[in-house]
Formats: sequence, structure tokens, C-alpha cells
Amino acid sequence: MGRVRRQIIHGLRLALAHPMGVLTEVAVVHAQFFIPQKAFYIILNVAAGGTWPGSPSASTVFPQRMLIYKPGA
Repeated sequence: MGRVRRQIIHGLRLALAHPMGVLTEVAVVHAQFFIPQKAFYIILNVAAGGTWPGSPSASTVFPQRMLIYKPGA
């Protein structure tokens, strides 16, 4: 897949291993510094199709779900 690029954004460590930005690793680091003081939204780009990896097939399940949970819970 190529070289892994790691970034830390607001206490979340993200590892991207593909030029198109395929997420391969997520880990929470220093979570005590990332406690939101107000309600907030997370925007996830979950676009399907395109030239990589291609259009969804008939077996693709829609709608999909993204689960966000507290580690160890």
C-alpha cells in the first residue's frame, strides 16, 4: 500500500496508507485533552464509487453505519 502517513488531529491519531486517503488505523491519544465542552458534529465523507475502488456492486448494503464508541466500553 505504500508508506503510512500519521497525523494527530485534536488528539486523534490517524494513519493513512493510500494516496486516496484510505483510513487504516485510528487510535485515541491524550484523550483527557480532547474532552469537548459543547455538543459537536462529526462529518464523515462516506462517498461510494469513483475510479478507486470502483462503483458499488449489487451486493453493497445501503445505508451503511459508522459506529463511534469509547474504547474499553
